[in-house]
Amino acid sequence: MKLYVTALSSVLIVTAAWGDPAGLKDVQPINPPVPSYPPIAARMGIEGRCNSLFSVDRYGYTFGIQVSCSHPVFCDEVKRAISQVEFEPLIKDGRPETRSGVTYPIEFTLSQPGDNPEWQRQFPPLEACDQVAVS
Repeated sequence: MKLYVTALSSVLIVTAAWGDPAGLKDVQPINPPVPSYPPIAARMGIEGRCNSLFSVDRYGYTFGIQVSCSHPVFCDEVKRAISQVEFEPLIKDGRPETRSGVTYPIEFTLSQPGDNPEWQRQFPPLEACDQVAVS
């Protein structure tokens, strides 16, 4: 059985705090998250998706991480992975600033969908994970 964890190469800020008329800006990770497939989920055949919402400080590190997942078995791994991501800091007027409202989706799948363009995995609705600090 092959295990797959997919994460996007860029993330989206859903805030207009920096005057973007559309209210959207791309954020590029310097070191993308590297989540591991939880062994218990793999043994039980559980697949899922998670969304994380967080802020990025002026040095490019994440804080205030909130995670929602289709299955709670993925929550801790997503929090751990996102807490280790480093992003390009927002530069405004030549100075780095904090970004808020950054989202990053991660999917956990046990098999690759292949080249079928009609393929779309169906997951249960996302539920908020417990707000436990990650160190």
